[in-house]
Amino acid sequence: MTGRVIITPYNIELETKQTVQCDGYPVTGFNVAPGQPLSILRYQQHYELIRALWGFTPQWLKDLKRAPYIVRMESLESSPMYKENWSQTPCLLPVTGYYLWKPIQKIKQPFAIRRPENRPFFLAGIWTRYRVDRLTSYDSFALISCPAPQSAPSLSERLPIALAADHITTWLAPETSAADALQLLQTSRVDLECYPVSALVNSPHNTSIEVTHSLGQRQRFVTSG
Repeated sequence: MTGRVIITPYNIELETKQTVQCDGYPVTGFNVAPGQPLSILRYQQHYELIRALWGFTPQWLKDLKRAPYIVRMESLESSPMYKENWSQTPCLLPVTGYYLWKPIQKIKQPFAIRRPENRPFFLAGIWTRYRVDRLTSYDSFALISCPAPQSAPSLSERLPIALAADHITTWLAPETSAADALQLLQTSRVDLECYPVSALVNSPHNTSIEVTHSLGQRQRFVTSG
């Protein structure tokens, strides 16, 4: 399962075709790991791009080091951690790619997953708020994963769920029911490409553009929940 994302500069209003209030410039990076604040898109009376910690920390979580950064789609309706209000706190992480590691004999070959021409796309997630004290709080989020479809290359058993641009408003809308949101996660289809990259990406300390460089041909596939 992915634990790193690629985020290069993007125009959020161009990608969403919506007016979006932004909390500064979007966080960017070529090898971004969990535990860092990233720019997520959500709807709170208006569309907003705000910074939230990548690692889901509900108020009752005692050991913040165990905050999950990936949530299984199947757990949204069954786990006490999410089922109460997951459909009321949807968010999206705008990215320009993510990484997967495929076991090959005794090594794990890293692959980059991107859209054609490295265009931005959106990974589905849920967010929560952690109140430190009466005056201080912060928001955090986790991405949502699903079993890898048969159409995808055999890189991983699970993939983060990518939502098509025309599903953004439905996913984020407060009036979208849990059943409709789950159906959207299961049916959204996005054209992606994968290609091998160097082992430099294995360390989150390697943050140069070199970690995104291709070591082989791109292979196209369609992802869906």
